[in-house]
Amino acid sequence: MFRSALAAALRHLYRGKLYAAIAVFGLAVGLCAALLAALYIRSQYSYDHFVAGYRDVYLATMSFTGPDQPSSYGKVTPVLLAALLKQRFPEIASVTRMNPHRVTLRYGEVELGSSIEDHGLVSSVDPNFFDTLPLPVLAGDPVAALSKPDQLVMTREIARKLFGDEPALGRTLEVVHDNALGSQVVTVTVGAVIDDIPDNRSQLESRVFVSGRSAWTQLAMSDRSAERGFYARFGMTPQVLTLVRLHPGALLQSVRDDLPEVVSQINSAATVQTGSKSDLDLVRIDRVQTSPHYNPGITGRIVMTTIMALVILVIAAANFVNLLTARSSARVLEVGVRKLAGARRATLALQFLGEAFVYVTVAVVAAVAMTELLLPHVNAFLVANAEFKYWKEPALLGWMLLGTIVFGLLAGFWPALVLSALRPLGAMHGARLARGSGGFLRQSLVSLQFALLTSLILAAGVMYLQRHFATEQALRFDTDQVLIVEASCSPGRMAELRKLAGVRDAACSYSGLLGGGEAMSEVTTRDGGKIRIKPVQIDDRMLGLYGIAPLAGRGLTASDFNAATRPPSKRFLINEAAMRALGFSSPAAALGPYQLASAELGAGRAHVFEEIIGVVPDFSMAPVNTRIGPTVFYADPVQFSTISVKLKGTDIPATLADINLVWKSTSGRMGEGPFGKLNYYFYDERVQRMYQSMLREARAFGIASLVAISLALLGLLGLAASAADRRTKEIGIRKALGATTGDVLRLLLWQFSKPVVWANLIAWPVAGWAMQRWLNGFAYHIDLPLWLFPATLLATMLVALATVSAHALRVARAKPVTALRYE
Repeated sequence: MFRSALAAALRHLYRGKLYAAIAVFGLAVGLCAALLAALYIRSQYSYDHFVAGYRDVYLATMSFTGPDQPSSYGKVTPVLLAALLKQRFPEIASVTRMNPHRVTLRYGEVELGSSIEDHGLVSSVDPNFFDTLPLPVLAGDPVAALSKPDQLVMTREIARKLFGDEPALGRTLEVVHDNALGSQVVTVTVGAVIDDIPDNRSQLESRVFVSGRSAWTQLAMSDRSAERGFYARFGMTPQVLTLVRLHPGALLQSVRDDLPEVVSQINSAATVQTGSKSDLDLVRIDRVQTSPHYNPGITGRIVMTTIMALVILVIAAANFVNLLTARSSARVLEVGVRKLAGARRATLALQFLGEAFVYVTVAVVAAVAMTELLLPHVNAFLVANAEFKYWKEPALLGWMLLGTIVFGLLAGFWPALVLSALRPLGAMHGARLARGSGGFLRQSLVSLQFALLTSLILAAGVMYLQRHFATEQALRFDTDQVLIVEASCSPGRMAELRKLAGVRDAACSYSGLLGGGEAMSEVTTRDGGKIRIKPVQIDDRMLGLYGIAPLAGRGLTASDFNAATRPPSKRFLINEAAMRALGFSSPAAALGPYQLASAELGAGRAHVFEEIIGVVPDFSMAPVNTRIGPTVFYADPVQFSTISVKLKGTDIPATLADINLVWKSTSGRMGEGPFGKLNYYFYDERVQRMYQSMLREARAFGIASLVAISLALLGLLGLAASAADRRTKEIGIRKALGATTGDVLRLLLWQFSKPVVWANLIAWPVAGWAMQRWLNGFAYHIDLPLWLFPATLLATMLVALATVSAHALRVARAKPVTALRYE
């Protein structure tokens, strides 16, 4: 009996090679998408799992809530916090601090750390850093190394870049760092080498760790300032990363309950109060990556990845079930013959289930191969470090086995339940079943496929239009050929830059103009009220360089401030949001004398503005998900740290070389040393980096849509071929009774058009609601494009009809006599 069942299964597989190949390939693609998504999501939830005892290690974080302002969250904390935590909580085994540095490592001709990409490569840490975060050691003793001020610890990767294949332990190298006196060079020794920290799998961005006891480090200078009571006098404290390890079994909640008192101790050290409410929390290091407070957008990316994978998997599974049920009706006669020969229902059911398991097993094997092939590309695209080592993970193998069993049962359920229950005589006259078996199920599955497909296409279209709006229309100023240079300003340097042949103009500002430094300051209006406002320091050329014209009044001029003595200007400009916050009805009404006072506007200094000289349109260089708040623009040369250079666009390489020469020739007298490299980038590159996540999401939805379209059309192609075979005799009778080829073709095409139309009508409200919610997450966004909905219907209809038309035309053109002899 088993041999008979196996022979029947193999004959069926051979006769339906096309359908089997389509079903297996489609399911393999769906399973591959699900595997890739699961591996990516798992990688996001397994950050820092390589740290021994990571469940007891926490990152101290702080949040701030200002008047009428949403809470802001940060991963940095005051430098004084570590001592307060260790002193107060017996549950804490150790506390350590970490402070990234912009320094250059130099060994012979090799330099590391001078580029923007290497920012944070080197950090100064407390000597107990590796007690708190024990990492695999390859050579030396990292704890002993950090106890000495002239030693450092580096990863194997950095050691290889600096020293090649030579042993790193005990070698000396130079650390070039900047301070108020210019660039300084310190000689240090490699005291230990640790194993590489996995990229995109750790909160630790640094790869070189310098002892915080080294006098030149920010950590050491901060501690010396604390000993002299600097923070108590001025109310300012540097910010560092603070990492805490609890004793095994210690209760986190008992620590959290007393954290508000620690915050009170920190705030009492400051004489200048900001008016914001501060909160302190401890977040386990493997949960920082998936927290929306400290990794904005991560929840959306995970949800997006899950939805795309599920959509592709459901479409693939629907195709698989559709094709199996479509071919099942052709086996009615076989069931009748085998039942007359003595086959039992259980035997037939097991055979159908066994065939489904064979298909699913082949699909799973193909999916595993696809996953291994595609995973490196997915990691590069999503900036992840997911791993697929199923041979080392029994749990993963178990889930794959369970998935195979579930899919096999679902795929084989219909033929095993229905066909095996047929009576022999009814099966021998199985025309009724052949005509209608599983028809409603197949139509429903096709509608489900195209509903999901339509939703993906709509989402991809909305994302593309929003990204185009964010990168083109929402900027509201001219960014063409603008170079951003990270360097301090001086009249001499700016004059030299403006003389260059390839430069149209150059202007200075604080980095907050570019969207950084979003801190708001509390100011007192002339009627005694208080509002929160963002200070932005610019010079007299900045607005003109970006093509921003005042709505009323004028911009700053050189006479409004003195660059030589560097006092903040008394005259200032406001944006439209500030105009409304101050109660003015129009830009013109805001002009004139107006006192605006702040206790800490720029470098912690008190300042009083005296006159509004202009009102500018609301514009922002921050992402479009950040609402433009009340902003004042004024000149404060002490705060200038960024130069915007407008290029002419001719011979850009030569112009960049000239800018570098100007920087070097003016560095000696400005506290910038000759050892570092000038950091610059084009503004358009900044926009691309700023919206990289949105671009990645749009591309991911586009790729998912293409895969889903391919799977849906592949399944539709298989169903069309099956329907053509199944309805050959019916079409012959219709043509014999006078139906034309056009009549038959319209009949068949309408059969496949109905589920597409229903799918769009189902998908429109769901996709529209979801994308409107997504758009509402941006402070500035497009209106939901209603024209996209009928356009999607038209596109899916045309593609579906083009896919099935070949088979429909073949059947419609068949001669009636040939069709009547089909069976």
